[in-house]
Amino acid sequence: MSTSVPIDYGVARVDTEGKITYFEEKPVLKEYPVSMGIDILERDVISYCKPHTDLAHDVVPNLLKDGKPVYAYLTDKRHYDIGTFKSLEEVRQLVDANQGKLF
Repeated sequence: MSTSVPIDYGVARVDTEGKITYFEEKPVLKEYPVSMGIDILERDVISYCKPHTDLAHDVVPNLLKDGKPVYAYLTDKRHYDIGTFKSLEEVRQLVDANQGKLF
């Protein structure tokens, strides 16, 4: 899990009267690490993997609900999402511009 990923939205704190008391555009929220989609599972976790379930949406929450231990490896390295052709191209351009030295 990466602690160095900016989220795509601005965040705010709003008081009970609707007044914004804090605002930050696209912050890095270190206290909320971002999943990088790399998972290592014990064999018994397979029993939680049913048809039409998702690891992040279903399996991990169910493991936690059942009191099973779930651990994370934290890194301060930036995570780059390449889940769409657009984001893949953006990362490819970053790699080219930085001669492959993103990390």
